[in-house]
Amino acid sequence: MIKLINILKEVTNEIYRDDPNTWTHVTNKFETIEGIKKAKAFWGLSEDDSEFSYEINKGVSANKQNQNSPNFYKGKLYPGTEGTLYLIAFKVNKSFPGDDFESNDWKTIDYPLIPNGNRVNRISFKKSANIGILKPEFRDIKNFKFYKYDLNTKKYISFKV
Repeated sequence: MIKLINILKEVTNEIYRDDPNTWTHVTNKFETIEGIKKAKAFWGLSEDDSEFSYEINKGVSANKQNQNSPNFYKGKLYPGTEGTLYLIAFKVNKSFPGDDFESNDWKTIDYPLIPNGNRVNRISFKKSANIGILKPEFRDIKNFKFYKYDLNTKKYISFKV
């Protein structure tokens, strides 16, 4: 394993850095990486793209929306997840609508993520604590960078899927 990581360092030499235009997802499951590779897209386990919902939960009900969609965290690693084995990063090339921007119709907003906290779609990223889920049209594998945690350097190093 260490040999593989050293080879990856030599080949890519790309190390993950926090970036306000990057959204991250972390996992310890190699099966997640294999699933993305096989599907050529990033869908959550048991997620059905035909059931993807843009609806904003306006009440206090416990209705869940997109509960099987992978969560992404804005700008850095989700607090407390440093050292998680795999990191999946999505770089946004569109302007962020702003931390205080609120919308009841994220389907029409030209941004690749919608706010979703505690498995409920939210009106803003501020209300979702900077957690979002990708809209279906942005799930293609080509939109992601993959990193593996190097125990020696304590950094995430890029690898190809």
